[in-house]
Amino acid sequence: MDKNLEKNIKHVFNNFFTEKEIEKMLCNINGLSHPFYDIVNPYYYDSSNNIDFTRENVRFAFNSIMAKNPEWLRKIKQNLIYNTDYSHPSSAFGELRCYGYLLDAFTRYNVNPIAKSSTPTPDFRITNNNEIVDVEVNTPQINGDEQKALEHNNQQKNITKDKICISEHVIIPFGRKNAKCTTENVIHKISSIKGDETQFSKKNCSILWVDLQNSYMNSINDRCFSSCPIFTGIGTSSKEDYFSNELWYATYASKGTPIFESVNLNEGIPVKELPKMTFNGRFCKKRKSIVDAIVFSLPQNTVIYENPYAKHKMPKWFIETFQNVRRFSYQGSKLNFPDNILRKQLRIDRKIIASLSKKELKHW
Repeated sequence: MDKNLEKNIKHVFNNFFTEKEIEKMLCNINGLSHPFYDIVNPYYYDSSNNIDFTRENVRFAFNSIMAKNPEWLRKIKQNLIYNTDYSHPSSAFGELRCYGYLLDAFTRYNVNPIAKSSTPTPDFRITNNNEIVDVEVNTPQINGDEQKALEHNNQQKNITKDKICISEHVIIPFGRKNAKCTTENVIHKISSIKGDETQFSKKNCSILWVDLQNSYMNSINDRCFSSCPIFTGIGTSSKEDYFSNELWYATYASKGTPIFESVNLNEGIPVKELPKMTFNGRFCKKRKSIVDAIVFSLPQNTVIYENPYAKHKMPKWFIETFQNVRRFSYQGSKLNFPDNILRKQLRIDRKIIASLSKKELKHW
């Protein structure tokens, strides 16, 4: 085994996995690398350095759990090493990160996994005397068509008689079909996570924890730097363009809200009409979601978006303690804390979108 790879495995997981288990996880899953390998691979490179952050996040969470509930890790070990379906270990690592974060932050309270049953239940429960907060974890997976295309590309033989061929394949992890633009696909996928909400109880405060640290799904990490509904970045005009913050749109935008995708104020073709949302975001009043807040966990940031129409307000002790969660970003979150002004903030956000959409924008 490569010494640098072996060093990373030791650094993150100590001696938790046997040599045979490690060998199993170093094999591809239908052309995709195992999530374990993505985490420990010393030669994995991405321009945002997300994988290094994720590696340290996994190490942190793993050590937190080992210190307080190692039996839980042993119970999910088979899920972590599973190597015939990528979503299986990917989801297990998402739960590991969430549980480790919660155990570390909520040390004064009881944080317990909820036993699986025949009826849908959340994954974890945090209790403080008689107050309960339930947490359901979801780790979104790469779009099915995109995964098949990537698997096909990776399984191609790139060695000919005299040459080694290197192929390049561009993936759109949230999918590229069934929407007016790629951004709407991202918004729709995030907004639809656990859409039936069967895991949540109307009796308790309910949190949906969305883990986006999977190496194929972490490309929107920068959306957590700010909770503004619109951000700027280098777009197709090669200048600073306007983009919609998919996290904000998936949570708070209503049907008909204009979508920005590489829109520039100074160059390009004038836009008569921007693409519009064809559905309501998760916390629109019309959807009547029983989820009280959504946590977005990404490599460099952890943010929380509160439901302005929540049936159960997040307890004061919970939201104050949540700010100890690893990589928490207040500026990237949307909260009533501390002054109950979330609805006012959202009204301002919507005015910003409406005003920008009426300008003489340019769209490439």
